[in-house]
Amino acid sequence: MKRFRMSSTFTPASFKYLRAKTIDETLEFLEKYEDSKIIAGGQSLLIMMRFRILTPKHLIDINGIPELKYIKLNDKFINIGALTTHDEIANSPIIKSYCPLLSEAARKVGDQQVRNLGTIGGSVSHADPGANYLPVLVSLGAQVVIKGKTGERIVNAEDFFLGPYQTLLGEKEIVKEVRVPIINPFPPFSFIKFTRREQEFSLCTISTIMAINDSNVVNDIRIGVGAVHLKPVRAKEVEEKIVGKAFSLEVINEAVNSFNSEGRKVLSDFRAGEEYRTHLAKVLIRRSILNAYEIHKGRGKK
Repeated sequence: MKRFRMSSTFTPASFKYLRAKTIDETLEFLEKYEDSKIIAGGQSLLIMMRFRILTPKHLIDINGIPELKYIKLNDKFINIGALTTHDEIANSPIIKSYCPLLSEAARKVGDQQVRNLGTIGGSVSHADPGANYLPVLVSLGAQVVIKGKTGERIVNAEDFFLGPYQTLLGEKEIVKEVRVPIINPFPPFSFIKFTRREQEFSLCTISTIMAINDSNVVNDIRIGVGAVHLKPVRAKEVEEKIVGKAFSLEVINEAVNSFNSEGRKVLSDFRAGEEYRTHLAKVLIRRSILNAYEIHKGRGKK
């Protein structure tokens, strides 16, 4: 175990570094050492430590745990290990074939360096409201597998995220895996991430999947909204006005206008206020639905 001490401006407070070789050893470290944080890619954690928003006394490095790095396919799910990087998700043949929406979201994470280092487990655990995966996992009905000393528990993504940087993850637990249900064939989809400038934090992220039958009736639609509220949400009031109806601009416009944030606290900061974010969400929800419909029409021409 090594001790690091950095005293200059914008550097982390002193901490002890531990390197875990297995999941069990990670959990033992969490039990033994108070005020510990898990580090994998460290893309978000280290920034918060530099500004001393977080000052953990111990950092537990889990990069050397091969059992947390995988993408597997079974009859019901794509199972993605917590240490799987954004780049691996973006380029995985399995994910491209069975869940291209997730592949697209991963491809738009930061720059190549961030995608090479950052992991899906880190992103999910960190729960930044502007993270790409959050609204996507909510719209897909994904699950998060949590591992602790007493065993595993499985939580729906929609319930896992509680607020900005807040989740159901306990202090002595880690995210082991993300499970994405298989939808075969995968329906038309759209992923939109709106930023002021390239690679900035998102002001609004929309994830949409939409299944339409041969009669042009929407059988199913799921819309995930991120970076607008304190946590990712489903725009269920919009979905309910579309499902079961023939696709038309009149139906879509009426449904999108029903989007509201009553009972859901809207984010407000120096980049955008509540009113702007709510308006932006409506604009992008409409655009994402139309994007998905264009994919539907394209498939019909083949």
